[in-house]
Amino acid sequence: MTGKRGQTPVSKHQQSPEEPDTAQNRKRKTAIIPKSNEKRPRVLAADAQWCICNVSTLTLKAFALEHDYYERRRCHAQYKTIITNMSEAEQSRLLQEFENWCLTLDCTAFWKERKRKYALETAASNCSEAIDKLLEATASQPIATTITADLDQEHANTRQKIDNEEKHWIIDGSDINSLFLKYQYQEDILPKPVPLESNIQEILALSGVLFLANEQHSEYKCHTITPNFTNDDFMEMVNVVSAIDEEGMSPKSAKLRLLTLATSMEQFKSNVVEGIADLLVKLPFDPIADKNQFGEIDVQTRYYDPLLSSIVADTKRKVVLRWPNKEDTLTAGIRPDAIVSTLVQRTFGQSLGFGEVKLGGDNATNHSLCLDTLKLAVLSRNSVLKYGHPILTFQVKGNAMLIMLSLSNLSLLESVSAYRQSIRMQTISPVSKSPPHQYKNS
Repeated sequence: MTGKRGQTPVSKHQQSPEEPDTAQNRKRKTAIIPKSNEKRPRVLAADAQWCICNVSTLTLKAFALEHDYYERRRCHAQYKTIITNMSEAEQSRLLQEFENWCLTLDCTAFWKERKRKYALETAASNCSEAIDKLLEATASQPIATTITADLDQEHANTRQKIDNEEKHWIIDGSDINSLFLKYQYQEDILPKPVPLESNIQEILALSGVLFLANEQHSEYKCHTITPNFTNDDFMEMVNVVSAIDEEGMSPKSAKLRLLTLATSMEQFKSNVVEGIADLLVKLPFDPIADKNQFGEIDVQTRYYDPLLSSIVADTKRKVVLRWPNKEDTLTAGIRPDAIVSTLVQRTFGQSLGFGEVKLGGDNATNHSLCLDTLKLAVLSRNSVLKYGHPILTFQVKGNAMLIMLSLSNLSLLESVSAYRQSIRMQTISPVSKSPPHQYKNS
């Protein structure tokens, strides 16, 4: 094909073979690749993918727990965004369930609990970090010297002796400083992370602070610092009981001497001594030969009530031990033999403990004892759930009593004549740490 003048047309490059190499010319010569209309596949977020996989059982509560949501508004907004992108049928159902659940008390209680848990976890994390820093600082801190280099050896020995004497704080024969150091070194057995609310006293002890509040001592502190019976206390009790046989002292006179001894002791030890004194005038001098003549009331009132009432009952704090054999107010159908109750004005208040009594022998089979244990467990559980307070339970089988508060196993005596052989330090020391310090004021 030719042009107007019969010449073959040529391209622009052929028309200008010597066109200058400039940036504009290079840009014009670069080939332009057209953009593709294809879209990359959409990737679902992890929470949206989880909701789709569990759409048949999906709820907002499960969604919040699965993805650790603690903020209510953020969780609700994300949940609604996800379900609005589902199919119409699932979307309508899930939105209706979501709106109905938001109007219930369960929704309010759930988010209150999530908020509380978040606060506790944040506090525990900060507390653990502070304790770690404190332990590292304590471990790396050099021991301060108490004398200067220019003091001679004699002056150093004198100064060291004075320092040692000042470090011992003796109260009633107990070295408080040594007990506190023993208590302070228990941070190794604390759970990690350290719960702030239940271990505030241990945290203060790590920094050298002994926190004391009446009737608010921690379990670790009571285990370390609570005084036991001393040898002097033990020997005085043995001498009084032995005098009944050897010197012909009457049980009433022995009771008066034991009560006098109890007045010089701290509260928990004196309760045990008072219980032993009350038993002296309740028990027969010699054991009863025919055990079949006993009834449950005999066992309750003569052998166990004198000791237990002295230990668990407290008139000042309005706590009483009673033997009603009636149903507990929280658990229908179960009639405990004994109930430790508070007094609210002129009525019985919440229950602090329960007891079951079996005579022993043929009346106490393994089956019946297991049933009693189950009764005590159910009563304790219901009371703890209702009042949130520790519960003491005890189970009696003849002359054997099991106290279920991790206290001790006791074998009660049948007569006054058996006292001398049975009073041992291992028996009376654990009982001195029993429940009165657990009770609240009504």
